[in-house]
Amino acid sequence: MRNVDIFCDVEHASLDVLRDAVARGVKNPLHFGLARRLRMARLAADLGRQPLSLSAQLASTAVRSIEVEQRVPSVEAVEKLASVLHVSPCFLAFGVERPFDEQAVGRIGELPARLKFAREHSGLSQNALAKAAGVARTMIGYIESGATMPSVATIELLASALRVSPCWLAFAEGEPHPESRRTAEQREPA
Repeated sequence: MRNVDIFCDVEHASLDVLRDAVARGVKNPLHFGLARRLRMARLAADLGRQPLSLSAQLASTAVRSIEVEQRVPSVEAVEKLASVLHVSPCFLAFGVERPFDEQAVGRIGELPARLKFAREHSGLSQNALAKAAGVARTMIGYIESGATMPSVATIELLASALRVSPCWLAFAEGEPHPESRRTAEQREPA
């Protein structure tokens, strides 16, 4: 066997392994673009990382850890950053274009009640929701009791399992079930 044939066989084998290992047709979570959106909004506001972090009453390295280290922040941190930047927290967290509403700041305090309402409306126990969302069983209880504020990644998992909008669940922005609303609008004659 020639060296070229060996290389080709190895190359094709590698492609087969990669082809089997890569999930196809699965969308990236919405929060994956958060670091880029935060950077764009920060630059548009002409703010440095540290000044933005401090203005949002976060640790001085918070913005750097999100933008550079790709850390996933809590919904509370996102709301604080969005408030300083005058952008919708839903846009910052999930990329959904919404206007900034200063009166909406602070609605994350109602997140535990929204989660409990959506869970009970879906007929799920805390354990069933945790299993459906792929989160720790105790996490649901901690969020519903207000003991912890979840990350935007956790909110996205919970919203998907509950079939509600992550924007509504996290920040009370928009409709709880945007899919059903779009379906109704599509059915209406023009």
